[in-house]
Amino acid sequence: MSPKNPVKAFIDNVGVVFTLPTARNVLIASSLRNFGGMIVSSFLPVFFGRNFPGFKAEYAYLNALALSVGGLVASLAGGIMADKFEKKSYMSKAMICMSGCILSVPLIALGTLTTGNFYLSVLCYALKVFVSGTYSGPAITMI
Repeated sequence: MSPKNPVKAFIDNVGVVFTLPTARNVLIASSLRNFGGMIVSSFLPVFFGRNFPGFKAEYAYLNALALSVGGLVASLAGGIMADKFEKKSYMSKAMICMSGCILSVPLIALGTLTTGNFYLSVLCYALKVFVSGTYSGPAITMI
């Protein structure tokens, strides 16, 4: 028996995933969320460079710290919360995903509309990374 063509097997499995409503919706939502994250990640260096030109090195360090440490802690926290609250409600994973994304909107708005204080803007961005980062653990387990 010859091995199955891996490309065909991949396409078949993607087709199966898109027939399951939860998996399809999570993949679509994750794609939109990641697209939004890429837009914010592309915009923020320009924003901080124009509004706080004297803080380029600080922005680089604090951004790296927020993305690496904040993202890691948030991903782990989202997974732990999903495991803990899963027994109480079947919607807990979805609620964790939605609440993190909803809470990140005012944080990024406050961080970009507050152009008088560099550290407040960076703090808002770091908190945005933290609350929106809780998305990945529950989203993966829902699939």
